Parts: sequence; C-alpha cells; structure tokens
Amino acid sequence: MKEALSLSVRYKKYTPECAAVLQPVINDLTKKLDSVACQKTLYEAEILINSGIEFKINKAVDMLLQISPSASCVKESLALSEKISNQRSLSAQAKAKMERYKIIIAEKKYNDWYELMEY
Repeated sequence: MKEALSLSVRYKKYTPECAAVLQPVINDLTKKLDSVACQKTLYEAEILINSGIEFKINKAVDMLLQISPSASCVKESLALSEKISNQRSLSAQAKAKMERYKIIIAEKKYNDWYELMEY
C-alpha cells in the first residue's frame, strides 16, 4: 500500500494533467495506510524501540514515517518519535528523518510527508 501511495504521488507530481484523477486515489490510499499504521505500526515500532538495538530502532523510525499527519494516532506517533529521539543509538540519518517528521506533523505539511515517504 505504501508503494502504491508513493507511486501515485510521484506520478501526480510529474504528470500534473492527471492530478484531478489521482487525488481521490491518493486520499483513499492515505486513509487505508493510516488505518493499518494506527492498528499495527505503532505497536511494532514500540517493540523495536524498546529493544535498544540500533538497527531495530532505525527500522522503527521508518515505520513511524508511514503515519500521516492526518492519522488518528498521530499523537501516539509523536510520543514515540520523542522516545526515539532520546535514544543514543539512533543513527544520524534516522535522527534527521525523525526531526523532519516532527516538523511535518506539527505544521501539517502533507506534500512534504509524501516526499518523506519516498525515501
């Protein structure tokens, strides 16, 4: 689902004439991804964070990035983001992603979130 969303956003970006057709698809995929993220991703990310193992914590960062600014569980995601930010074993790249994610969430920059999902 994440891949379908990413491809749709990228296609919309490079073919603006398709924007009217793609936007409802993007909205629907985002809602579906939010549902999965709130049910499963937060739980799995917290387990990885609590492991204290660097590669697992870095994987948790990528999992949290799947939670959109519009998700019903965005507050829980931010709480886990704070918990991750306090981990000493977090890589510099993962830390930068987390900081960017927090800004995107705070400012509800949906387009920036879609771009963050691509990487």
